[in-house]
Amino acid sequence: MAEVEQQKTQQEEIDDAITAELADKEIASAMADMVVSADELRKELGKRTEVIEAATSAERSRLQEREQAFGDMGPQLREIETSTIRLLSISWLFVGVGLILALAVPLSYGRNGPDNTTWFITSIGVGMCVSSLAIRLMDRRTRRLRRGLSVDGADYALMQSGVETARQDWRSALRRAVAGLLREQINRRGPSYSLTLDIAEAGGLEGMKSPLFHIEVPAEKDADRRIRMMPGGSIGIAGPRGVGKTTLLRQFCSKEHAPPSDSTADKPSVRVLLHAPVKYDAREFVLLLFTRVCSAVAPEKADQALVGREWEAHQRRRVVDLVAMSVLTFTLGWGTFLLVTSLAGWKLSPNLAPALTLLLVSLAGIPLWLIFRNRHGREPPDEFSANKEKYGETAAEAAELLRGLAYQQSVSRTWSAGVKTPVGLEGGVSTNVTMTEKPMGFPELVARLNEFLRKLAVNNRVFIGIDELDKIDSDDQVYQFINDIKGIFGEQECFYLISISDNAMSSFERRGLPVRDAFDSSLDTVITVCPAELSLSQTLMRRWVIGMPEAFLCLCHVLSGGLPRDLIRVARELILIAHRDPTVNKSLEALTRSMVHADLTRKALAIEVAAQRLDFEPETGQFICTLDELLTNAPPPTAPSLLLAVGRLTDGLTSSTETPEFARSTHDKLNRLRLETAAYVYFCATLIDTFDNSLVEAEVKRLAAASGDGSLAQLAKVRSSFEVNPRLAWATVSRFRRARGLQPKSYPL
Repeated sequence: MAEVEQQKTQQEEIDDAITAELADKEIASAMADMVVSADELRKELGKRTEVIEAATSAERSRLQEREQAFGDMGPQLREIETSTIRLLSISWLFVGVGLILALAVPLSYGRNGPDNTTWFITSIGVGMCVSSLAIRLMDRRTRRLRRGLSVDGADYALMQSGVETARQDWRSALRRAVAGLLREQINRRGPSYSLTLDIAEAGGLEGMKSPLFHIEVPAEKDADRRIRMMPGGSIGIAGPRGVGKTTLLRQFCSKEHAPPSDSTADKPSVRVLLHAPVKYDAREFVLLLFTRVCSAVAPEKADQALVGREWEAHQRRRVVDLVAMSVLTFTLGWGTFLLVTSLAGWKLSPNLAPALTLLLVSLAGIPLWLIFRNRHGREPPDEFSANKEKYGETAAEAAELLRGLAYQQSVSRTWSAGVKTPVGLEGGVSTNVTMTEKPMGFPELVARLNEFLRKLAVNNRVFIGIDELDKIDSDDQVYQFINDIKGIFGEQECFYLISISDNAMSSFERRGLPVRDAFDSSLDTVITVCPAELSLSQTLMRRWVIGMPEAFLCLCHVLSGGLPRDLIRVARELILIAHRDPTVNKSLEALTRSMVHADLTRKALAIEVAAQRLDFEPETGQFICTLDELLTNAPPPTAPSLLLAVGRLTDGLTSSTETPEFARSTHDKLNRLRLETAAYVYFCATLIDTFDNSLVEAEVKRLAAASGDGSLAQLAKVRSSFEVNPRLAWATVSRFRRARGLQPKSYPL
């Protein structure tokens, strides 16, 4: 029933998001231009509800977790407040009645003086006042214990605020997802082949982390197939920066991105994603990993408060037990005293009836109370037993490990007793809890982590993602890091997905050659995430922007090299340039030249900084001056002007063979920098030659559908070719130009 209610609420929220986005200015304007009705779009989005749910699963998961924790916390807090008020009420009642009874002896002096009954009543009153003090002390101790085991009003308010924040985040994600699908539907109804960029608004380009930023790519399907075939192991995820390695890791290793079917699977998944430190320490990293795995399995703090409630109930029973035993013991002692004085014939001469009554009450009450206490006053189970009963042994062990990773708990109990003169018995119990840091050696840490993972894998599949490893600058540090932590790899049903650099991928793929390193012995397989194809870039752009002509989509794809992160940056810059000046020429050729000009200006400044570090004069100074003249302070270029600049940048390029040996390395670095610059300018000249105002609909379709030389796919690969070698990039551009009927240039060396 609750699940049906949740589905109903989710559908209502989706409907509200669709209604809100249909009224958005950008969507409404595009609907009017394309003559599309709101009912048509609403019907189309009704068929894609699963896409919307998948796009907002992370925010939905966070909301459900916080709602559940908040729901568990509410009754608990009310129970705590009620119990506190009840104890305080009992305490004040005891004080009031006790003070009234305690006045019996002072008031008796106004008559015949106090007798035994008066003294007994006064003693009862004093006992009630003492019991009130005991209740206060026990309640204070209970509240002190509750701080570590339960929640208070501040926690409740904070949790309530967190639920509202998570709900707003989910609603915002729904609107972004709905807006993206609406843009896509509108764009698919009428692709534009205009050679002028006329876009008034581009709201979809506001954020990098759009819920629809992820689209399944071939590498994700490959990883899923390999995981299904493997019993466990380590998988390297390689590819250039910005290609989507982190997005791929999130899909497999982030709890928030887990598929809805994961919770109903025979072996649910435990997912942990963490980042490798740039300055690593293997022990600290494994300790962090161990902690994160335990946190993913252990009950939430609000759930563990169940144990706190049981302990609070036990403390309240101890208060009642103290009062009851005090009263019964007092009546037994007083009754015995009265009986002895009566039999001995002492001067007190009390009435024998009260003595017998008190003795009968106490002798009957003490055994009955002891029986009741043994049945209902037993100490509750410890936290491990309570968690084991409710959540299972694995979750209970995770909670224990989580507390013991950094600290160990020691409990000491002491008993002291003594006899005071003339007659008195003094006793006390003291309990001392201390928390001391527990150092654990690295081998022991790895062994305990592997042992816990083996237990966890019996009923679960474990996915652990290690990101940012490709951003560690030194290859030696990366190899050392992998060598240090590879002892945690290899457990059954435990999959490690690790983002690695292209150098690491190269080392792994050369494992059949006489080359062996840490990756060869640590990774079971490597999956390379390749740049996106044109179709994927088009899908993303159609979800971000309404009305982007196909020629401009192709331009953004080529400039980004198929890297999703750069695709959105290029699209932003293109629209900013078009909106910068109302009088600017917004044709394809003019905007391509403006984009190339802005890009070359930034590149020239970066290259100048790199060249300044090379002490090889006068060649370095001449190269910087040429850059400043041709690229930094030049007007928007044309294709012929850039081809001339290529010649200027490579004029006088000489081999380092005749250079003195001490300067040969610097000379080679300068040559490499000049060749990279010239190759990139050559690529930009080709962009201007290709994306001009002659790129009509038929030519756009031909370029997009073609493969091999002369295709847009080939031109987009130039970006990744620069990371390999400038000669390769130059050769790729020349083949494209030759296939397009453009004059190629020869490589300088």
